[in-house]
Amino acid sequence: MRADGIIEADIRRVLEQGQVTWMEVKKDQLWHVEGKDVDGRSIRAIVVVNETLYEIKIVTVMTI
Repeated sequence: MRADGIIEADIRRVLEQGQVTWMEVKKDQLWHVEGKDVDGRSIRAIVVVNETLYEIKIVTVMTI
């Protein structure tokens, strides 16, 4: 994130307005969410989803 200049506002925007492009199940359920950050760059966030607890954990975020 730091190397790509991604800030919290960028992540929020992608998670709120982006689209889930891929889901996979490993140890946990992972969602790949893609969207635009506040500057219009394409960003991918990979998150762990726990639907039982209604929570997500961010694994990584990158520009694409």
